[in-house]
Amino acid sequence: MFNFTPVVKNLLILNVGIYIIQRIQPEATYYLGLFPVGSENFFPTQLFTNIFAHSPATWRHLIYNMISLVVFGPMLERTIGDKKFLLLFIIAGLSATLLHVAYYQFYLHQPFFLLGASGAVMGITVACAMYYPNMELMIYFLFPVKLKYLAIAFIAMDVMNGFGGSADGIAHFAHLGGAVAGLVMVLIWKGNSRY
Repeated sequence: MFNFTPVVKNLLILNVGIYIIQRIQPEATYYLGLFPVGSENFFPTQLFTNIFAHSPATWRHLIYNMISLVVFGPMLERTIGDKKFLLLFIIAGLSATLLHVAYYQFYLHQPFFLLGASGAVMGITVACAMYYPNMELMIYFLFPVKLKYLAIAFIAMDVMNGFGGSADGIAHFAHLGGAVAGLVMVLIWKGNSRY
């Protein structure tokens, strides 16, 4: 589990480093996180920087995303290579951002503030499930679950909570945007390579 691959290691360092900066200088969060496009607080760079920032109010947001990155990232990076893995992380993160903006700003016309790597990590999780669908993970160290079923469960929860209007503070449509990116990119790669 702790045999980190290069990109996973650097993403961990980057995300934790940015989190530390946010804890020291909380106002940095408002430059890194994403405000509605076109609002007075919006900067185009936020479309990218929000992927690497996490809520400084709690450590759980960062920890959950980084644990998922550590669990799924190294085996996927070894399978597809460093460059494709980094590309997947970035494209899944941007896809997560764009779907969140499309749904909340342009469809619901609701204000929002978005930050976190969970959309990018969801893309990695789905991609990993496509390469290793029958690999089993122990849930709570008790229940073996195949990765394909775990990914389906994650997506189903995000669909239900997202369209159900859940007020849990989780960016469900960002997760779905990342999942779609992971699915599409792996389908493209599998269609054009030996994987």
